[in-house]
Amino acid sequence: MPSKLNTSALRFTLAKVTAELESLNQSLKIGVYSGSRASVEAKIEFHQEAIKKLTGELEGATKQIHKLYHVEFFEGKKKHYYFGSQAAIYDTFTPEQIGITLDYLRNAINLVEAPYENRKCIIRLGEVKRKHTLRGRIK
Repeated sequence: MPSKLNTSALRFTLAKVTAELESLNQSLKIGVYSGSRASVEAKIEFHQEAIKKLTGELEGATKQIHKLYHVEFFEGKKKHYYFGSQAAIYDTFTPEQIGITLDYLRNAINLVEAPYENRKCIIRLGEVKRKHTLRGRIK
């Protein structure tokens, strides 16, 4: 997982490149620039590519894992329930129904390594797959 410093540096660089691009666009708009018009347009294109690259890197650095807790009961008809957090399980069921307390589940059980199973249920940890989009980002 990338450090906070890494994402801060990416954000800073992205803001700097975006400001430079705005300055180049403004100078091109008013017709006052150093060098030829073609060189300014080449710089603009370079900055646009840099912004796309930095945005992609920032997306990857800040991407979150979306956890999904799957609870399957054994007694009676098998039933499956899905939750976004361990605490949400206990909003629906009591520790007696699950066969384990929330504190014990959080502190003593590592669901990343293996599912938790007792005579009442099995609790698995999974990941929700989501489509990556650039909605709301600089294009």
